[in-house]
Amino acid sequence: MRTWPTRWLLVALTLCLVPGCDGDGGSADDAGPPDGMDAGPGDAGGPTDAGAPDAGWVDVTLYTPVSLSDDELADQAVAILVGTPEQPRCTTCHGLVPSVVQRWGTETTDALACVAGLEPNLAADATAILGCFTDETTGMADPARLGLVSTASHLGWFQRAFDVEHQADSPTERAIFLMTGHMPRPPGIELTQDEVDVLLSWAVRGLPGMNERLAVEGGLDCELTIEPEVNAHIALMQTEGWAVRNRDAAIAMHGCAAGQTGRDCLSAYPDVSTVPAAAGWAHAGNLRILHEYDFSSSYWAKASADGRYIGMGGSDDGAGANSTIIDLERQVEIPTHALYDPGFFPDNGGFIFQGTGGGVAFCRQSLLNGMPARIDFSEPECTSLGNQVGLYQHIGRVAGGDFWTVYGQFVSDNGGHSVRRSYLAVDFNDRSATSFRPIVDEGSTFSAGSRVRVNTPFEGDAVLSPSGRLAMLRARGTGGVPAGYVLRAVQATPNAGGYDVTAPQIGRYCGRGGKVSFSYDERYVVYHRYITDDEATELGFIGVGDPAFSDYRMMGGSNVYLLDLFSGVSRRITHMAPGQYALFPHFRSDGWIYFQVRATVADGRSHEYFVASDAALPDP
Repeated sequence: MRTWPTRWLLVALTLCLVPGCDGDGGSADDAGPPDGMDAGPGDAGGPTDAGAPDAGWVDVTLYTPVSLSDDELADQAVAILVGTPEQPRCTTCHGLVPSVVQRWGTETTDALACVAGLEPNLAADATAILGCFTDETTGMADPARLGLVSTASHLGWFQRAFDVEHQADSPTERAIFLMTGHMPRPPGIELTQDEVDVLLSWAVRGLPGMNERLAVEGGLDCELTIEPEVNAHIALMQTEGWAVRNRDAAIAMHGCAAGQTGRDCLSAYPDVSTVPAAAGWAHAGNLRILHEYDFSSSYWAKASADGRYIGMGGSDDGAGANSTIIDLERQVEIPTHALYDPGFFPDNGGFIFQGTGGGVAFCRQSLLNGMPARIDFSEPECTSLGNQVGLYQHIGRVAGGDFWTVYGQFVSDNGGHSVRRSYLAVDFNDRSATSFRPIVDEGSTFSAGSRVRVNTPFEGDAVLSPSGRLAMLRARGTGGVPAGYVLRAVQATPNAGGYDVTAPQIGRYCGRGGKVSFSYDERYVVYHRYITDDEATELGFIGVGDPAFSDYRMMGGSNVYLLDLFSGVSRRITHMAPGQYALFPHFRSDGWIYFQVRATVADGRSHEYFVASDAALPDP
C-alpha cells in the first residue's frame, strides 16, 4: 500500500483505480453487502443532533443495482474500466488481469458491507461512512478500503456525507479525500453515476464473466537476445554518456578526496564488516554504510549524480513532510513535503518528486546546495507540473536537449516492511503502453511537452536511461510468470507539435527482479530480487528442503543483482541473511551503487540503512 500524506497536502497524482496499484484487500463479509445503498431524506439545513433527518433533502444513492444480464453487465463493466484508445482509464497504470480486478472486487464488497444501512444524511452515519474509508494514522482516504467504490467518491452520496460531517469545512475535507481516494485519474475521465452503478453491480454479483474477458492470452519469451544496436550504444556512451560528461565537467563525487577515484572513494564510511548490526551481509567487493535512519521509508530511493543527496519517500518529521532528502555531506535529513518517487537529473542539476501538492515538481539542485531546513516546493527553484508526469516515472536527459520522462503500467513494490517470499508480479497485459513526455528547461522554470504513447504489450515498470536513449521494461511471460526484461531504443524525432517517438526492441534479458536502474555509462543495470524457493540452490543450499533454508521460507529476503547489457551476464552482488532485504539499487555517476537495506537485527527491531557497493567498478 502507498503511505499517504498528512492532511496539509492536497495531492494530485496521476493514478488509476487504486493508488500505488497494489492495495491489499481483506475477505468479503460472508453475509455480503446489500444490493443498494439508499440514503434517507434530510433537511437542507442539515441533520439534527439526534440523528433523525428532517424533511426536504432529496434522496442520494451510492449506487442502484442494474437489471442487465451477467454477460451484458460484464461487457459494460470491462469497457468502463478500459476506456477508449483516445482516453484510456485504468489501463494507463494497471494491467487489467483477473488477479488485479479480483482484488478490487474483494475490496469493493468489503467497502459496501462497511456502509450497509448507513445514510449520509444522518450525523452519526456520515461519521461512520467516512470512517470506513479513512486511514486512522494519516487521516487520508485508504484505497484498499474503497476498491471500486473509489469511482463514486466525486458523486452526490459522498458529497452528502462530507457536508453533514464537516459542514463549513466540507469543501476542504472533500478535496483532500478526492485527491487520495478518487479514481480513475487524471481529471476529465470521471465515471458517471450510471457507470458507477454498472461497476458496483458487477462487483456485488461476484464479477461474472471476468476471467473470459480479462484473461491474458500470450506473453513474451525469456530468451537472451542482444542486437548489434546495444553494443553500438554502449560504445557511443563512452564518449557521449553522462558518466564521461560529468567527469569532464569536474563534478566532485561525494566521499572522494582530492585525487581519489573509484574504490578509493567513500573510505571514510564504515565497512559493513566493522558494524555489528550488519552481520550476515555477505557481498561482493566493498560495502560501506552511508546512513542509518529510524523511520520506515516508502518505495524507492534515488541519489544525485554526485552521490551527495539521496531522496526517498518516508519521514519522521511530524509536521507535514512525508518524504526525506538526506544530505550525506552534512549527514542531515531534510523534511520534504512530497509523497515518494524521487528522481535526480543525470547532469547533477536538479531533482523531482511526486505528490508535492502541485502534482509532480521539478527543482534546481541549487535549492539543496543552499542547505534548506525543509522543502515544501513553493521555493522559486521549483516548478509544479500538475499531473503531466505519471506516477512511478523515471527521468533522463538528451545531452544538449530536453529532459524526458517515462511512465506507464506498473506493479507497486514496497518490499521489506513485511515478509515477502514470492517474486514480484507482472500484471501487464496486451493493452500496455508506455508514455514518453519531454520536459523543457525554460531557464527559470520547466514546462511539459506533449505526451507520446508507444504500445509495449505485456511490458511495464518502464525505466529510462540517463541519456534518454534507452528504456528497459519488465516483461510478462505466458501464464503470468516473469519473462525477464526488454531493452528498447528510444528514438525521438522533432515534429511541428513536439516529437514522434518509436521504441524498437534491441535486447531481451532473462531475470526475475524488480525495476532496473541504469549506470551512467549505460553498460549495466541493477535490480533487486526477492528470495523464493527457486533461489535455494543458487544461494548454496541443497534445495528447498535444506533445513538451513527454512529461515528464508519463513522470513523472506532480497538481494541485489548486476546485469551487463553487453554480455547479458547477471551476477548477484549481495547474499543477505533471512529477514534482510536489499532493495532499490541505483547508480551514481562514477559507478558506485547505492541501495537500501531493511533488516531485523539482533536487538529485535527493524533498521533501515543506505549502503554503497563498488561491485560495478573495474578492478584496480
